[in-house]
Amino acid sequence: MKYNRFETPAYLIWVEERPTMKGKGKQVYFNAVRDAALGEITSPIKSNDIEVEIIYVTNQKKEERKDTDNVNKPTLDALKGIAYDGPIGVTSFSLHHAPSFAMASSLIDITIQ
Repeated sequence: MKYNRFETPAYLIWVEERPTMKGKGKQVYFNAVRDAALGEITSPIKSNDIEVEIIYVTNQKKEERKDTDNVNKPTLDALKGIAYDGPIGVTSFSLHHAPSFAMASSLIDITIQ
């Protein structure tokens, strides 16, 4: 995370679905993020200074993997109402790609603080 916030809870969420913006896959990814968040977060963060970091881990070639807009927007939309009440509280956002050395083809690591 970019900042150290001691008064704000921090959550780490893992999602083993590939982000997509097409057809059924979009809803599957959205639901996977929400389900993972609901498993970790008991109530939305009530701060107006929330940081979200997403690490998109994939073994897809660079030219085949999703554009960052196809990862960040559906992820942030899925977290609304669970991790935070609205986009106004998210003041810092970052997304990184990383190669996968595991068996999973795609994995999303989300840190919210």
